Amino acid sequence: MANELAPYIVKFRRDDTVFTEGDPGNEMYFVHSGRVRIQKDIDGKPEVLAVMEKGDFFGEMALLDHMPRTATAIIEEDSELLKVDSGNFEKLLQNNIEIAVRMIRKYASRLRDATMRLEMELKDRKAMDRGIQEILESVKAKPSEVTPPGAILASFVGDKAAGTFQVNKEVSTIGREDPVTKIVPDIDLTLADKTRSVSRRHARLERVSGQFLLTEEVGVRNGTFVHGERLKPGTPITLTDGAKVTFGQVDLSFKVAKS
Repeated sequence: MANELAPYIVKFRRDDTVFTEGDPGNEMYFVHSGRVRIQKDIDGKPEVLAVMEKGDFFGEMALLDHMPRTATAIIEEDSELLKVDSGNFEKLLQNNIEIAVRMIRKYASRLRDATMRLEMELKDRKAMDRGIQEILESVKAKPSEVTPPGAILASFVGDKAAGTFQVNKEVSTIGREDPVTKIVPDIDLTLADKTRSVSRRHARLERVSGQFLLTEEVGVRNGTFVHGERLKPGTPITLTDGAKVTFGQVDLSFKVAKS
């Protein structure tokens, strides 16, 4: 089979770009040797989706649906790729049944992974709904708790570069300014977030019955940590005075205002 595939083998050097997100595509690739990094531009920052090794394939969606590339492929080490276009795709599968079987198995594995991720997201959504319901019930039980307008309830305090962020609302959104919609969260960490590690809607802080509840929004990439422990998205935790909180890579201390 090696001799049959030889005409389709293309050699690449490290850091070569196989294709770029948005490019038109009429070819797919099998990794014969080496490693290929698949990445996508998210919020202006390249995020690694997968690393392809010998036996893996990529780029097949553009070949099958003739749509632009949805990600970028970059060579991580000198590689040999089997290049397949629409003209020889069917012929290659007919003459090499093991390649067809490999593709079917890989798609089954990807489908299984996608199903598992969906199940986790549904569990997180149910946990978030339970947390919201508990908060609503607590608010109904304590209708007398009212904050005077402009009163400082608490603060997130960082180093000199990060600064201090005051909490003066019963419910505050935490995140980074959206440059497209111009939406600014109540606690805007844009200037403190030099590495753009904070999501635009990163977390939510609520005061309920005198306690502060911190909840990470579902879908946050770089996480929220309290005393080094990552929060479970959608599940509120009680934030106490002096707690060390990290949003993405922004380190802050939580201080409750003295009554």
